[in-house]
Amino acid sequence: MEKKLRWAILGCGNIANCMAAALKDTDTAILYAAASRSLDKAQDFSKKYGFEKAYGSYEEVYADPNVDAVYIATPHPYHKDMAIAALNAKIAVLCEKPACMNSTELEEVLACAKKNGVFFMEAMWMRFQPAFRKVMELISSEKHGKLLNVYADICCKNEYHPGSRYYEVELGGGAMLDLGIYMLTSALGAMSAAHKEAFALCEPDEIHSIKRSVFTGVDGFETMIMRRNEVIATLTAGFDSGSGEITRCAKYICEKGAIVTEGFWYGQKVSVYDNNGTPVEEYPLPFRINGYEYEAAEVTACILEGKTECAQHTWNDTRLLAKLMDDFLK
Repeated sequence: MEKKLRWAILGCGNIANCMAAALKDTDTAILYAAASRSLDKAQDFSKKYGFEKAYGSYEEVYADPNVDAVYIATPHPYHKDMAIAALNAKIAVLCEKPACMNSTELEEVLACAKKNGVFFMEAMWMRFQPAFRKVMELISSEKHGKLLNVYADICCKNEYHPGSRYYEVELGGGAMLDLGIYMLTSALGAMSAAHKEAFALCEPDEIHSIKRSVFTGVDGFETMIMRRNEVIATLTAGFDSGSGEITRCAKYICEKGAIVTEGFWYGQKVSVYDNNGTPVEEYPLPFRINGYEYEAAEVTACILEGKTECAQHTWNDTRLLAKLMDDFLK
């Protein structure tokens, strides 16, 4: 009989709904437990997706010997302590991005995972999606020539309301941690593919950045320009100003044309244009569920195989992202 992994989801907010739907579609996953600080909320979530159990505290999950893996879907400041508690209970962890608030916290988590010999991964779902992987394949193959420039824009207009995870310092607010990590992953992934070297080794040779803060003190908008060898990336992220659905995209400019993905962190189509802007290729790559199913399946497989990290998004990949965000937020 095929072995299956019993999953618990910690936190029952918007992103948890996406992962629950994806895990429900994963043949080797069992929706075992949903947990929230509100038992009523956990019970509603559990009923909606068909979990076997609902818990009104996270501690109950760590104490349940039937839990094999947890997906942490709470605000950023809670990630470190929750991940360490699960890892010390010998429970595998998939933690929503960013994995931690900074590199110091991340090293505590990774040390704990190493000590216990337990799987840990930052949930960078974008790297598992068909469209993103197609872009990396096209860049690496040099089908359209060598990569020269990357442009990535992830800006949206989010109005303030009390308790907003974008605006509130206590909830780990700020554009970089929530949105900027996507633009960095897009650029570093492209540089990795272009130079045919590991993502974790693609620390930029040069970085220039500027930001605008909102009234709560967190960064509301930022622009970064970074270079590795001959590839230059121009990146923008923000939640205090929108850029429209069409312009919110990633463009990878090569010698013979441009590779483009609209809504690049959830893209379902890759378009290629020549240097005059004429469309030359299109790759429709629709999700089967919601885009999280690819990450869910790969992580489940890694854990069942006894791995402690995933080759598609390694601990060192997460370390590099954390370092770059630390440097920016100093």
